[in-house]
Amino acid sequence: LWIPGCKYKNIRRDLQRDVEELHNQGVQDVFVFCTRGELSRYRVPSLLEAYERQGLTVQHRPIPDGEAPELEQCCQILDELQRHLEGGRKTLIHCFGGLGRSALIAACLLLQLSVTMTASDAIKLLRELRGRGAIQTVKQYNFLHEFREKLAARGESGDASTERPVSR
Repeated sequence: LWIPGCKYKNIRRDLQRDVEELHNQGVQDVFVFCTRGELSRYRVPSLLEAYERQGLTVQHRPIPDGEAPELEQCCQILDELQRHLEGGRKTLIHCFGGLGRSALIAACLLLQLSVTMTASDAIKLLRELRGRGAIQTVKQYNFLHEFREKLAARGESGDASTERPVSR
């Protein structure tokens, strides 16, 4: 799948038809990981507004192409995404082709939701669903494999800052 409305190289999608189709499929919320520059490059600079006109709730959380988010940004996205899903909202996450940034966020969500899921299991599952190109770059692969460790370190440092100092 390509970004809705994309007109890039040999891809010619119709923005209005794509957005209407998402609405018809019951999508209520959309998390977009493309930057504004990418939306312009793919000739859909008004994509976010088109979603809103269709009544979809838009979360624009840009992550540069090929990159992984900062841990804090990832945690914010995951927390928000989990709230939407637990609230029973049909939610779409996407980047340009659905293989890099969105696959990474989906894999991180799997790790957050299941203590038995490993990074390798998440990658395998996403590649079965999305194709061999899911989790595209070394940065994304490493981010995913280090995700739980970084999350644990973040929690430990967060806990330490909230502890009361010992008085003498």
